[in-house]
Amino acid sequence: MAKPNDSDPATRDAGESREAMVMDALDEAMQLVRYSTRQGIPVERQIVKDLIIDSKNLTDANRTTDQEATFWENYGRLASAVHPVTIDSIRDCTKAGGKDPKSKKCARIYTFSTLATLALLIVLQIYWIVGNNHTVDIESTQVELIKSEAEVNTLNQRLAIMKTTIRLAEENLALEEKPTDQNNFKVQETRGRSQSSKPNHGGCQL
Repeated sequence: MAKPNDSDPATRDAGESREAMVMDALDEAMQLVRYSTRQGIPVERQIVKDLIIDSKNLTDANRTTDQEATFWENYGRLASAVHPVTIDSIRDCTKAGGKDPKSKKCARIYTFSTLATLALLIVLQIYWIVGNNHTVDIESTQVELIKSEAEVNTLNQRLAIMKTTIRLAEENLALEEKPTDQNNFKVQETRGRSQSSKPNHGGCQL
């Protein structure tokens, strides 16, 4: 079986990538140790001791695969000890490269969204109050109009009754005056007849 050639570009790139991955993992492990110490998260002393030894072994150019395997085992034990804290959550809560952490950005977005929603609710509440007042005014006006129409209808009915009463009174007066005229005519007619029926004493008798 042929041994890998270190001069091969593909082999060299894979080795450099693996070396970078191991160094990144070592840095992450040290960050977890520092975080657990600051936050008072209990971690077994042996785990910390083993990781310190691993950090020395991994920086040695002549490290063995057993030493690297031991580091990965210790890194896994440390991750289980500080769970649910992860290296990603630590990075999100700390500044990186002078930039604000993601947690602060999320908090700002959440605060802005909350304030915008609150402002929108206040505006909608104001519009609702104004619209409700206008609605109440319109309903009150409609009630007044209905009352006014009812009063007008009542007055019209009363006027109609008064007109009917006046008309009936005039008809009664007219009926009372007509018999009087007829009686006067009859009296005059009776007088004329009585005068014509009297004997004429001044005439000649045969």
